[in-house]
Order: sequence, then C-alpha cells, then structure tokens
Amino acid sequence: MANSSKTKEYFKKIKERLSLSEERYRLLTENVTDIIWTMDMNLKFTYFNPFVEKMLGYNTREALALKIDELLTPASYELAINTLKEELAEEEKKDKDLLRSRTLELEHRRKDGSVVWGEVKMTFIRDKKRKAVGILGISRDITERKRMEERLKDAYSELEIRVKVRTAELSKAIEDFRKEINERRRVEEMLRESEARYRAVVEDQTELICRFLPDAIITFVNDAYCRYFGKSRQELIGKSFMQLIPENDRKIVQENLNKLSKENPVMMHEHRVIAADGSVRWQQWINRMIFDTQGNFIEYQAVGRDITEFKKPAQKQS
Repeated sequence: MANSSKTKEYFKKIKERLSLSEERYRLLTENVTDIIWTMDMNLKFTYFNPFVEKMLGYNTREALALKIDELLTPASYELAINTLKEELAEEEKKDKDLLRSRTLELEHRRKDGSVVWGEVKMTFIRDKKRKAVGILGISRDITERKRMEERLKDAYSELEIRVKVRTAELSKAIEDFRKEINERRRVEEMLRESEARYRAVVEDQTELICRFLPDAIITFVNDAYCRYFGKSRQELIGKSFMQLIPENDRKIVQENLNKLSKENPVMMHEHRVIAADGSVRWQQWINRMIFDTQGNFIEYQAVGRDITEFKKPAQKQS
C-alpha cells in the first residue's frame, strides 16, 4: 500500500510538471512577436499562433483555411515551392540526424490586400524514423528593414551619381578633385556605420525571454537575454532583475507588476534598462502571471524586446 501511494504521488507530480511545461510553451508561442506555423507535406496549414492576425490581418481560423499561394505573392510563392522541392530532393542524401533549416525573405499578402515582407525560417518536422512528416515555420515581419534597405540603396545610388558628376566637373582642378574623393569616402564611411547600426538594432534583434518570482528573483533566461545584458545564466539566475533597471525606474516597474491579478494576468509596459555596455536603453515587455494546476500563482513569464530606436524620435521632438 505504501509503494502504491508513493507511485500515485510520483505520477501526480510528473503530470503537474508536464502540464506546467505545456502551459509555458503555449504562453510563449502566443506572446512572441513572430508568426509560428506548421503545415503537412501536402502544404496544408495545420497551425498558426495568434500573431498572424497582427502581421497579416487574418485570425487563426481564417489563416488555416488559406492555401500557400493565397498567402504569398506569385514570385515569393514560386521561390518557396522551389526551395521546398530542392529540400525534398536532397532528403535521401542528407544526414537526417541534423536539424537543417532554410531561411527565405518572402512577400506576404495581408487580408486587406497590402503586401508585407517576412523573413521565413523553415524546418522539417520528423517522425521517430526521421522521416519528414511536416514543416515548422517562423515568420518575422521585416517590412521596415526592407524599406530601410531600399532607402539606403537609393541614397547610395544618388551619392554615386553626385560624385561622378562632381568628379567630371572638377576634372581640371586636381585639388578640388581630391577634396571630392575625400568627401565621398567620408560619406561612404558614414553609410557603412549607419548600416552597421541598423543591422545591430533590426537584423540581429531577438526576443528576450525570462521567468521570475514575485520578489523579482530570476528563475530562467534564454540566450538572447544573456547576450543583451552581457551576463551568463549563472550570473543572472537567482538574482533580482531589478539590478538591470535604473534605480529611478524600479518603483514604476514594481507598480506595474502589482497591477497583475488572476482576473488581469497579462500586461504590456515599457521601461528603461542598463545594457551590457552600461548605456541606458528602452525595452517593451509583455508580463504574464503563471499559475499551477490548482490555480496558485507561482511565477511571472516575460517576453521583451528593445525599442530604443522607436523612442528616439519622440525624445527629439520633446
């Protein structure tokens, strides 16, 4: 009887841990600012997370009813299909123990008819025999990045034309010609620095994920969180995340957390943080309370991103 009781208690704890793990996964997929989707090998969509409505205007039910050629422009559809065909053709040649993925930049059609750019990362879903049985995809909105690239391209082209014209006009004046070349190099260096800052802020940006206790003690951080603050997991876990926030902002952050409740378990707010280089930056966070199977609050889960670049225009105007 004693062994039977211990066995029941053991399986009860395992079940609770599994339920909590599944709840954390669900909350994560529902709060990240990327579309997470799956499709079967017949290219029929089988899952979309709620962010599809934010990025493309379709709710999850509407999105699941779409065909891939309805979701992409003709050129992007052809690129996606050809890529999948290439991957399937290589299927027998690859080491199936390796988790290989492909990343494409595709034009997506929104429900209202407009077009947005998405960076799509696709990976085969495999069964126990390592056979491909579906496709897992993560789509990120990169429309602003593409627009910036076009503006940079246009600016560079305009600069090239202006330099050529100026060089021709000043071909007889050697000193003026040298000044023009120096000016061109200076502007090109500024352009390279601008592109580097752009890549750091947009192209390399990833979601920061953490979990913490009511007293702000961190219990989990992902790699992006560690990289952002320049600290290892050992340096972060077990410590209060308040150490990463300017002292003047800590009271506001705590007040926002105190507003969360069982009836209102989710809140988005913005606050400043101290980055790895010591600079003060802005972040936007979605904080959510996590409860166990008995409905008891156990910890917070938070998903954040850097919004410093979005704050700068407002700061300049003020």
